Amino acid sequence: MSQDQVGSGAAEPRQGLNGFEFDLGVVFVHGIGSQAQGATLLSWAEPLLEVLSHVCPSYDFSTRVATASDLVGDVPEITLEIIGSGSRPLTWLLSEARWAEAFHPSRASDVLLWAARFSWRAARRGLAALFHQLWFSTTKRLGPQILRQVPLWRGGCAGALSTLAAWVPLLIYGHAYLFIMLVPYLVMFFALFFFAPVMLLVAVIGVAALIVAQRIPVLGKRVSPFVANLVTSVGDAQAYRDREIQAAAMRQVLLTRVAEASRRARIVVVVAHSQGAAIACRTFLAEDAPWPACLVTVGAATSLLNEENSVGRWQSRGCPPWINIWSPRDLVPAGPMGDSAKAVRSRWMETLWHHTAGGFVMRSPDGQLELAWKLGSGPDCWSGDENLVRQARNARGARSGLLWGDGRAEAVETPEPVDDWLRWEEAKDIAEAVLFRAIGERVEPEEVPIARDFDEPGPEEWPVANRWSVVWDHTAYSTNLTQVQYPLIHRLLCLAGATARDHHDSQDPPSPYLPPQDELVEEAHVGRVRVLAMSRVIAAVSAVAVVDWLIGIHAEHWLSEVGSWTVAGSKTGSWVWGRVGQRLGSMAMLAAVGLAAFATFSGTLGFVWQGWHRRESLRLCAVPHGPKLRLGITGSLLAACYFLGLVSSVLYWGGVLSVSSLEWRDPRFLLILTYVAWVTLWPFFGMFPRMVPARPGPGVTSCPNDQF
Repeated sequence: MSQDQVGSGAAEPRQGLNGFEFDLGVVFVHGIGSQAQGATLLSWAEPLLEVLSHVCPSYDFSTRVATASDLVGDVPEITLEIIGSGSRPLTWLLSEARWAEAFHPSRASDVLLWAARFSWRAARRGLAALFHQLWFSTTKRLGPQILRQVPLWRGGCAGALSTLAAWVPLLIYGHAYLFIMLVPYLVMFFALFFFAPVMLLVAVIGVAALIVAQRIPVLGKRVSPFVANLVTSVGDAQAYRDREIQAAAMRQVLLTRVAEASRRARIVVVVAHSQGAAIACRTFLAEDAPWPACLVTVGAATSLLNEENSVGRWQSRGCPPWINIWSPRDLVPAGPMGDSAKAVRSRWMETLWHHTAGGFVMRSPDGQLELAWKLGSGPDCWSGDENLVRQARNARGARSGLLWGDGRAEAVETPEPVDDWLRWEEAKDIAEAVLFRAIGERVEPEEVPIARDFDEPGPEEWPVANRWSVVWDHTAYSTNLTQVQYPLIHRLLCLAGATARDHHDSQDPPSPYLPPQDELVEEAHVGRVRVLAMSRVIAAVSAVAVVDWLIGIHAEHWLSEVGSWTVAGSKTGSWVWGRVGQRLGSMAMLAAVGLAAFATFSGTLGFVWQGWHRRESLRLCAVPHGPKLRLGITGSLLAACYFLGLVSSVLYWGGVLSVSSLEWRDPRFLLILTYVAWVTLWPFFGMFPRMVPARPGPGVTSCPNDQF
């Protein structure tokens, strides 16, 4: 049974730990911004304990909070006990390294000018990361998926009829299929290369306007609070980059906390977020740094804020394991860790696309014969039994049969090995025929993924799906129970158990076993996150429909009057509104109404989604082999709101565009069809890569019997 109880008073020093009070110490390091005391610790410890409490009954151990002391003081700490079958529990010490008050922010004008200059560098990295996603998705997923829809000609009467039957609808509806597949990518490319630079330019101009506005006597008082908040948000990054003394003060806070944890715990793990990750890498690469047993960087700003060659130096110095957790939608890390553009591109391929189905393997029932094929060109695609490989390399696939049925696979011999690309269907026909000839019975292929090729050094990469948002993904790592908290707990248990075994203490308990995350559970998680992303699309289309409806009833006039009445109490506002004019004022009010409608629709769907997603995440963490989808009350409510918004928006725009009078070849009709198809099917049959973390990486120690 799980016991979630909080003890009182300070934890007594444990005996039998060779002078240490705890088995494991975890130091959490916060990112950019002014963090309250204990906020970082609680934001990580509470979901961690929540996952532990839900999974422990399934794996025959329990957990409890032994102490939670001084959460708002200078040194907040939380002590956890993991109670297994041993003579004593495993003890974890959770603490934080808070450097938010270790420096004095620079003047507002200095910070804002630095932010304007630095934004160009950040924008280039972010745009490169988004371009990598679109390019790889197009070449590795979209292209092959479209090509797989082209039917191959098969021999025999049955094969010819089935091929013709597949070609007829493709010729008739092929353009609609291509439209549905390609338009969303074209929209994303347009948004990437048009709106992103425009938004960056607006941001830079806005920063310059704030610098000027704060010096105007009357207007300065109005904008000063906003400027102060902005300086607080980015001032520590400016201090870290340009003020060496203040950067040293930030690093000293981390050194002090890690040294304190090292004195009290056998093994120490550092979990650092955003700018804290950059500080941690720079600190531990120094000569006098106390090394942790493992470094976990989350949404790391290492390559954004640090100048040194972090990956190369870490590898060359034989540093301890390094795990890098990032979201493809998070522009701060801008993808995996690498010291060059080439290294980053290579590790994009290693981490996101290595789980794409790239081949298959066929085995005889007795397991003596095996023939495997992987996606690629040339004879090297085949592997397995030497005789079977020789036959497969020198064959083309064909299929013949009677007028009915699926026909029979054949392997037509060729004078030389086939050195061009083989389609999946043709390779399957060859393998099936070759193996049938060898054992006399048919065998079904087993799908296998493409193996990774580590062309560039780097840490163990965990790409995750948080909220599928470039705005919120950077702050949502700690609440990602499936892809962040569960694997982190698994790794912490492995490290604590391995350390206990190494010390050979008679009092050391066996480490509770928690299996690595199941890939199907992670795919279910990604599907739920995609539902959230598509709910925003529904909210955006519905918000535009609201604006279009207001324009249709000529509501811009009274909206302009509402805007004039709103600013009537302010002389400055009235002056600006009078100079703007009624037309621009009406457009501004319509835009405000559209944004409010979008916030309302997406907020409602997001609120319901949050409850359903959290419940499903905890359930599947505890019972990974259970049903992958359960709606329940919250899920049913989400589905009702989701499809109600979809149907309403489709009906509205269908009426506006007079769908009944449109031909099915009309692009407007196809646009509505694309919207319906993508919002309905993309969360489950999307073309984007499966977001399954690439585990393990070089130098990472796994638990015994773990199968990654």
